[in-house]
Amino acid sequence: MRIALVPSSLLIAALAAAVAPFAPIAAGEAAASVALAPDKIDEKAKAIYEAGLAAVAKIKSIELVAESKLDGIDPSLLPPGFGGRFLVKLDFGKAAHAMRFEAAPGAAKRGTTLITAGQKSLAFDADAKTYTEGGSDWFRIAGNMTTAAPNWILENRLRAGQANAPVSKLVAAELGEPIKLDGVDCDVVKIVRVLDAGGAGAPMELRFHETIAFARTDALPRRIEMRPELPEGNNVPAAGGPVAYYSAVKIDPAFDASVFAMTPPEGYRKVEVAAPIKPAAPAGSELAVKVGDPAPDFKLTTLDGKEVTLASLKGKVVLLDFWATWCGPCKAAMPTIQKISDEYAVKAGGNSVAVFGVNTWEQKPNAAKDYFAKMKFTYGCLLKGDDLAQAYRINAIPTLVVIGTDGKVVAAEVGMSDPSGKSIRNAIERALSK
Repeated sequence: MRIALVPSSLLIAALAAAVAPFAPIAAGEAAASVALAPDKIDEKAKAIYEAGLAAVAKIKSIELVAESKLDGIDPSLLPPGFGGRFLVKLDFGKAAHAMRFEAAPGAAKRGTTLITAGQKSLAFDADAKTYTEGGSDWFRIAGNMTTAAPNWILENRLRAGQANAPVSKLVAAELGEPIKLDGVDCDVVKIVRVLDAGGAGAPMELRFHETIAFARTDALPRRIEMRPELPEGNNVPAAGGPVAYYSAVKIDPAFDASVFAMTPPEGYRKVEVAAPIKPAAPAGSELAVKVGDPAPDFKLTTLDGKEVTLASLKGKVVLLDFWATWCGPCKAAMPTIQKISDEYAVKAGGNSVAVFGVNTWEQKPNAAKDYFAKMKFTYGCLLKGDDLAQAYRINAIPTLVVIGTDGKVVAAEVGMSDPSGKSIRNAIERALSK
């Protein structure tokens, strides 16, 4: 399992958020909540769903309070600061599709406000009195506000205005029990849809299972549970994930021009983005360093400030795990990395294998140290691994690299192919046997 870094397209960003590979803790229960009989469409459910699509397509602007809640997810695997309630304002009447995210009314802290339109974005922190400027890839500076993005509304509203947008086809639909949310009566529809997201020459079908509560007043969603279907899952959706709730919905409000103004508040200090977000690896891309090549040298520091170089590890087999605290699959793999470290600590006097997590593209200075302490991990951790990741041409994490005693790469894999770590152990054993 791996997580690819965010691409700079609003539509694909919305889809990426929907299919983010969080690790489940209540697989059976969560999957059952949206599983449907394949290719069976109830006409009433279909009509409600299509009325929702039609309502979204007509929106010129919308204001709502968005909140994400967890279902079947281990909170330790989530990006820092996940969740929260945000006031979201979207203006589709503008050519640039302007958006604004800020703390919902009644929040204890004002926190960060994000504004984005076209090729520009601005985030300013009312508590720290700082601001950051960005481009069209607004998620670079959005932090946990990405959880407030109303992805279903964004995807379907943008699709309605794009002649060449990816095609979404309904393949299953049934009615659920009606519910009341935010004081509004809602019809619940469970659907499966297939999205062709690959484009010309690169077909890629994504299957989504969605349970959506549509308000009877305006046909717009008030609750959305979205799951990607598991690969070859026979109509079984992935378990666990965020559930989006929308309240205080206002359709077509007239926003003042100042709402989307790209001007930071007076007296705020400019700060740069803490860590660059690399583009997602294109299909077929590979690491720059192949098996048998000399591993790139490095000079990095550990959590306690000690310097480590590849040369200082000569004669040992080295395992490098490139990771970040905001990467769920990275954190899901780390207990296995710890087990591997523990196993080889008692073999050959503990001197044969060196295990390091290489903290990469981190967004907060002490995030890695705090996470290692929280999880009580004892294997090595190297900080500020961005340049080393670039030397390997790493585009997705976790990426694991095994280096032999001669300093050459023995194995490399993007994502831990086997959660048990068997392939990594086999690579270490091969390296030790030489």
